[in-house]
Amino acid sequence: PTPIVGLQFSSTDALNFSVINTSSEVLQVTYSAQLMDGRGRAVVRYTSGVHQLSPGASSYTPTSFNIVSTSWVNRTIQSIEQTSKFLPSGDYTYCIDIHCAATDKACNDIIKPELDYVACSDVRSEPISPLLLSLPEDEAKLKDKRPNFSWIPPMPLGSNPNMRYTLKLVEMREHQSAEDAVRRNRPLHEKNGINGLTLMYPNQLEDLKVGTHYAWQVSAHIGEQHIATSDVWEFEIEEEQILSAFLELKSEPSSQFVELSTTLSFLVDEKYTNAKNLSYTITKANQKEVLTEQDLWELSVNEGENKYILYLDDLGLDTGYYVLRVFTRNGTVGYIRFKFNPQN
Repeated sequence: PTPIVGLQFSSTDALNFSVINTSSEVLQVTYSAQLMDGRGRAVVRYTSGVHQLSPGASSYTPTSFNIVSTSWVNRTIQSIEQTSKFLPSGDYTYCIDIHCAATDKACNDIIKPELDYVACSDVRSEPISPLLLSLPEDEAKLKDKRPNFSWIPPMPLGSNPNMRYTLKLVEMREHQSAEDAVRRNRPLHEKNGINGLTLMYPNQLEDLKVGTHYAWQVSAHIGEQHIATSDVWEFEIEEEQILSAFLELKSEPSSQFVELSTTLSFLVDEKYTNAKNLSYTITKANQKEVLTEQDLWELSVNEGENKYILYLDDLGLDTGYYVLRVFTRNGTVGYIRFKFNPQN
């Protein structure tokens, strides 16, 4: 058989082959060609008309093969090839064998029935474009504990109305790769027969867990015929980011840092209602250098005179750890430690 080249091909491409007749006789022969899938199951069989096989080398193509009968065994693959003009992606084996077309002694002496006159080759068909995952992005950190999933179909079969998808979602163990998790771990959710390119997070499932990594993969099928499988992507449900916090009036700063991205809201005890007697400073954690200093009454007031809003993203702070200190002329009112992590 002539090697099949290219990512895409049809079943009749298996009909390109050469035969060498080492005898001096002209033989009356027929050929049969069979295509099998990666599991060795028959897909289609072609039978030729009678050929005059001269001494020496003879080459054949799908046209010169002279097909007289075609027997499809796998009707799904037949339908896919008729629609797309190509075989679906997968591994295939194609074989050519030769037969005497008559009972003449010359042919049967050369092509002896007890000898195996079959030649086979293997080939893999790949989609022009693979099945691609879309959202959530690979290695994304999500706040949504119930994310939706989407993907891009393999082409050219993506428009086939009979295309169905299977999505598998698994929880990853510590130090486990996404590929290993999909292969080994029990699915948290596995949905078959999806008719479309999106899947909403199922209502019957509990929320995904904060701080946990998950892996997912999608495969495409038409009937029982596998078409394509995507890569494996992973994502993490990250800790919810606190956007505001209230200052606790303590004589010493808390040992905990609150992560903030935009604003800091804090409540001052009502006994300090005269805001014009209050000021605040912001310093880096464990450092005394004052980065910001302002009278408290100059801040925005929220829901009463003793609630204040500090817009951190307007202060020119870098990502890092800071201490807010509110004080009077007579001493400190309270502290709050925070980690500033601005949004992209």
